[in-house]
Amino acid sequence: MTVETLFPLLAEDGLYVAEDLHTSNRRDDQSGYRPNGTFLKMTKAFVDDMHA
Repeated sequence: MTVETLFPLLAEDGLYVAEDLHTSNRRDDQSGYRPNGTFLKMTKAFVDDMHA
């Protein structure tokens, strides 16, 4: 994923913008409903780890 490459290079006060997040939850998406490996799943795991 792009975020795995670019996020570590982000300046401390930088901003990472993600778009088209709704496609991770579309039932008609060819990759399946709520597929693994999406930006939303990765972000949720990151937030869960921060609060664990």
